[in-house]
Amino acid sequence: MSVPRELALRSAGSRVELVQRPVDQLQTLRSDSGSLVKNRMVPAGTTALPVHGKTLEIDATFAARTASSYGLKVRTGNGQETV
Repeated sequence: MSVPRELALRSAGSRVELVQRPVDQLQTLRSDSGSLVKNRMVPAGTTALPVHGKTLEIDATFAARTASSYGLKVRTGNGQETV
């Protein structure tokens, strides 16, 4: 129940880190019906994004600014969520 991944080593300053990324073959599963949300400021609390589906690819970059915590909750409902 996981995405196939490629593992690699990357230099990070004086350290070496183990990194992972999904295999390129997964691109064939993408559809053109994607949604792009860019440069969006969200208020404190929970804000729903305009996407739905059982399988989603999420590429997210955050800038904390004044937030003490932030992130994504997916597969929410019936008192359950993945944070």
